[in-house]
Amino acid sequence: MSFTILLFGIAYPLAFAFSLAEGVVLSHHSSFDWRAFRISLLDLALRTLVQATIRVTVASPFIYLAWKFRLADLRPDNPWSIALLFLGLEFLYYWYHRAEHRIHWFWCNHAVHHSPTALNLSASYRIGFLGQIS
Repeated sequence: MSFTILLFGIAYPLAFAFSLAEGVVLSHHSSFDWRAFRISLLDLALRTLVQATIRVTVASPFIYLAWKFRLADLRPDNPWSIALLFLGLEFLYYWYHRAEHRIHWFWCNHAVHHSPTALNLSASYRIGFLGQIS
C-alpha cells in the first residue's frame, strides 16, 4: 500500500471522522468551538497542499541527491531495520520539535499548534501549514 493511499484514503478520513464525532459528543455535553474545528481543518488542507507542492518542486533535487549518495540500504522486511528506522526517526523528530520551541523562525510556524483554547482531537492536527517551507 502506498503512502499516499494510506494518508488520504485511511489516516485523514479517520482523523476527520473521529474529531467530528468528538465535536458532536462534546457539543451535547458542553460547548464546542466549531470555529476552531474549521480552522484546524483549513490548516490541515493548506499543509497538505504546501507539502505536495514542495515535494514536487523544491525538495526533488535534494531527495534525488540523498538517494544517490545514501550510505546504506535498510530493507523493511528485517525487524532490526524497522527498529533502527523508528528510533532514528524519533530521535530526529525530537530535536526538530525542540528546535521549533527554541528557534524563533521555527516557532513562528509551530506556535499555531499551541494556539487552541481547548485540547481536543481537531487541535492535534493544527501544526502550521508552512512547516515544510521553514
